[in-house]
Amino acid sequence: MIRGNHDDFLLDFLTGKSDGLFNIKYNGFGTTLVEFADQKATSIDLIRDSINQKFPTLINFLESMVDTFQLGNYIFTHAGLTYDTDKGWYIYNFSKMKDFIQTFDPRPYTYVFGHTHAKSLNLYELGINSNEIFYKEGFIGIDANTTLSKTVHVLVFDEAGNLIG
Repeated sequence: MIRGNHDDFLLDFLTGKSDGLFNIKYNGFGTTLVEFADQKATSIDLIRDSINQKFPTLINFLESMVDTFQLGNYIFTHAGLTYDTDKGWYIYNFSKMKDFIQTFDPRPYTYVFGHTHAKSLNLYELGINSNEIFYKEGFIGIDANTTLSKTVHVLVFDEAGNLIG
């Protein structure tokens, strides 16, 4: 499985690297904590402890997730790549899709990603008001904004990495 920014939020919270408050306030992380934590947990420390007790393998699971994987000529990542003058292009879970799509040369691969809603990509990159999967040469955006749209985008590949549906 590919690890995204919300998985990073949860991992950092569960391991004590973060108190989660910024992500609760700005990134919807509170909903995640409510889903996982014991209802009687009333402080950050109690919430963390209750999740770790209820799901003792969750940290290992989150740590086992990957940033990217390749299937044929398709590279899957959560949020694309970001450019840095020192690092060059690198995987980053908060990549700005506009910069990635407009300045990165994906050839010979096609990058498949979520994070940015397909509807936004279709509108701003293609001028189309559609929540369908975003397709542009070298890029496929699949984030359906499922919480609001109640839809999920699915791509089907064969074992050789050919897109078949």
